[in-house]
Amino acid sequence: MRFISRVLAAALLLFCCSVTATARQAGLPSSWDGVWKGATTLNWASGKVEAAAMELHVSPVAAGPARNWKVVYVFADRREVREYEIKPAEVPGAGRLVIDEKNGFLIDNYLSGETLYSRFTINGNLVTTRFELRGDRIEVELTMFDVSKPRVTKLTGGNFEVASFSPKYVQRGTLRREPPARKNDE
Repeated sequence: MRFISRVLAAALLLFCCSVTATARQAGLPSSWDGVWKGATTLNWASGKVEAAAMELHVSPVAAGPARNWKVVYVFADRREVREYEIKPAEVPGAGRLVIDEKNGFLIDNYLSGETLYSRFTINGNLVTTRFELRGDRIEVELTMFDVSKPRVTKLTGGNFEVASFSPKYVQRGTLRREPPARKNDE
């Protein structure tokens, strides 16, 4: 009886490990592949509003579960191209992904359903990103908050403390999947 329970326990452990490894290796689903284009608006806390065209290019990398994640912004006065790669995270867990910015920065992401989330700090700012896949469009939202000088308040008559952060901007937009390029029939 002890032998059977040990075998079952070992089988369960192997099954769980293989499911975790499979989930970890799955990466971003191919439903995200394509060229996505649209307009975004940056609403700065100062009142300034800035429009930017945005593109997201997602495609498989030659080997493995990684995908190219290329972001292009076109502002009135400049064009910014960011060539990244999104891949399964090293830590086990379904939906855990990492964006490799190819400059030393690795940004943890979490895919829940059809929505990709990340949160990170850079130069005293907290950035939150959200990309939600909805059929042939992606809803994009990025927020930035100044974390260098939080507003700290305490619960009246209690020991709880809250730190809140001053917003810098919110960027929102909708990207639509471009039709695949046609090949010439010659």
